[in-house]
Amino acid sequence: MSVSIIIPVYNVSSYLEEAINSVLEQISKNDEIIIVNDGSTDDSGEKIDCLYSNHPNVIIIHTTNYGLGGARNNGLKHATKEFVYYFDSDDILSPGLIESFYSTVSKYPNLDLFVFSAKSFSDSSSSDKLPEYDRGIDALFSDGKQAFSYLYSQDRCYPNAWLYITRKEVIDTNNLTFKSIIHEDEEYTPRLFNVAGQTIVTKNIYFNRRIRNNSIMQSKFSERNIIGYIESVNSQMELVKTNNGIFNKMLKLRIINNISIMYELIYHKNIQVSNNTKIMLAKLIDSNRGLALFLLERSFFMFRVYRYFELKFRKRTKIPYYKTNNL
Repeated sequence: MSVSIIIPVYNVSSYLEEAINSVLEQISKNDEIIIVNDGSTDDSGEKIDCLYSNHPNVIIIHTTNYGLGGARNNGLKHATKEFVYYFDSDDILSPGLIESFYSTVSKYPNLDLFVFSAKSFSDSSSSDKLPEYDRGIDALFSDGKQAFSYLYSQDRCYPNAWLYITRKEVIDTNNLTFKSIIHEDEEYTPRLFNVAGQTIVTKNIYFNRRIRNNSIMQSKFSERNIIGYIESVNSQMELVKTNNGIFNKMLKLRIINNISIMYELIYHKNIQVSNNTKIMLAKLIDSNRGLALFLLERSFFMFRVYRYFELKFRKRTKIPYYKTNNL
């Protein structure tokens, strides 16, 4: 039993030693750490080489900048162990994660997915409320769909990839890779739950997320955020087509959540979108007509949000097409 821990690095020189050491301190001799320097423009790459190039458990990869999703995918290509864990290079792993995971797998040898909790901390003295990632339960689920349905019904289904250790066979068999978008975890994690078998969820906290002002998720919102959510909704709608029951219902509620966030970004934060993005929104609405009734049955406000998008983008946007005589 062993774990490949994939750590993308991009311009986090001030944090990476603390982050990577928090992982090194608890791995076994059979585990591997794959550090992907994703085209850093600071001295992160040099620092990685200096500190870890001679460590027997560490593999270092230097690439051009692909973004977080692309860096994770590059790391996955080099992963050789039975399980995979994606870790962020500015955060801190709590002691005991790997030991607890191994103990759990020894009791449940068919385990596909290990789901845990996290807490946040800030580098600044801000009094803002920090995000929480509390699962609130220790439980065994027969599959990922059951786990997703329960967690989402309790508002405890967090998409962040650093909250999951996954059997690599599940990843490989189902081609689970990340898209090169912002909010890549929002698109990825429902697909992971959709195909995972036996799943363990624990309320134990094994991850400490650093909130820093210049990180991707704390930076100013832009059109890229809208595109990321469009990709997520499209992906989740594909899952809706092939599922039913409570899992399907929870997926639809997740879609509603994503749509409401897009509405907030466009309507309240006044993010301007290009014609290409308007076309993407129009196509999303046009291909998911049944969603309007689902929204109306559950929330008149969200139905109005849907209608807002429909009127603003679907009916006012010309979708290009190519004429053909081969009909």
